[in-house]
Amino acid sequence: MSVNLATPGGAEFVKGYKGQIANLVIPIIGSRTNENATAVENGRAVAMGASGGCKPVGSSADLIAGISVMNPITPADYLTHAINFKQYEEVPLLEFGFEFVQPVEDWHDGDAVYGIVSQAGELGTARGGGASADRLLVPGASMVGAGVAGTIGVVKVIGGSTIVLTS
Repeated sequence: MSVNLATPGGAEFVKGYKGQIANLVIPIIGSRTNENATAVENGRAVAMGASGGCKPVGSSADLIAGISVMNPITPADYLTHAINFKQYEEVPLLEFGFEFVQPVEDWHDGDAVYGIVSQAGELGTARGGGASADRLLVPGASMVGAGVAGTIGVVKVIGGSTIVLTS
């Protein structure tokens, strides 16, 4: 008997939780400090903060830093599996790899991923509309497969979402 060491949501298993790492690809995860008094939830688009950290998406002028990832050592809500990264906590951001997400719009394979401003960075796709004041493109991110709004899907990030500030 062989043992399959695939993570949740591998090709043969049920999907994992929003913000959880997917598939067997080893991810590259960076982090930024939450500068805002509002908590950052896992599995959402996160904006750059004023001091090089990050904050929840809240304005059409925000620059997207990436998509937050569920931290395996941070306790999650046992019903929703949400993890809220409070002010001054490190927020893990996926820089390369695959992550389970829960878009608020339908998607198809290869659709661009957007952070929706009016929904605090919930993820949307090109199916819901192009870039606008309410929709900020997540650089380097695209959907894998097809699905309907509110269900668990997989996003692929191939880099490009980390912005380096120098003085």
